[in-house]
Amino acid sequence: MASPVSVPHDFINGTPSVADNVDANFNAIVGWINSNAAHLDGSKAFTGPVGGVTPVASGHLTPKSYVDNAIASASRVMGYAEQVNSQGLTTTPTTIAFGGTDLAVSFTAVAGRRYKVTASGNFTHSSNIDAKAVLEILQNGSAKRAGGAWVDASAYGTELTVTAVLTPGAGSVTYKVRGWVSAGSGTLAVDGATPAYILVEDIGT
Repeated sequence: MASPVSVPHDFINGTPSVADNVDANFNAIVGWINSNAAHLDGSKAFTGPVGGVTPVASGHLTPKSYVDNAIASASRVMGYAEQVNSQGLTTTPTTIAFGGTDLAVSFTAVAGRRYKVTASGNFTHSSNIDAKAVLEILQNGSAKRAGGAWVDASAYGTELTVTAVLTPGAGSVTYKVRGWVSAGSGTLAVDGATPAYILVEDIGT
């Protein structure tokens, strides 16, 4: 806490004063302001915590608790990735990748936070026999949620979307997507014309 302002001379109302003493008091006040008072241009920072109230206009200063609560309740995107080329699938589970790079989102998770992971792909058929496509979400290499759909041999494409709400705990986490043919026959592909993607969102506690 700043010390209170003090001046070297006292004056009595209605009595003459020496100009040098008045100047000395004035200089003392100016010096205290320059050393202790907050400046409009921000050149003098606060040296201790400053309290506040809940803001009601866009230009108001905001207390830390208000910001913390806003962050805790907000949904935000942790990462997004997409694949823009076609990738053939067989009965062997295969990580969806583009140019040798896995379709993946990595970030540092916060303890107690829930994350919504959405994986989607448009599957096409290269033969005249129906087949069932499976799309699966992986968390640090472990399977978390899978979904399947039959792909009609005569259809232009079948979109399959899988969603999981997960609480991985604190630390580094990577989500990937893999797919395969689980039934039927023929060759399926993730169509690059409608990119496969993975989206991870923080949806709160």
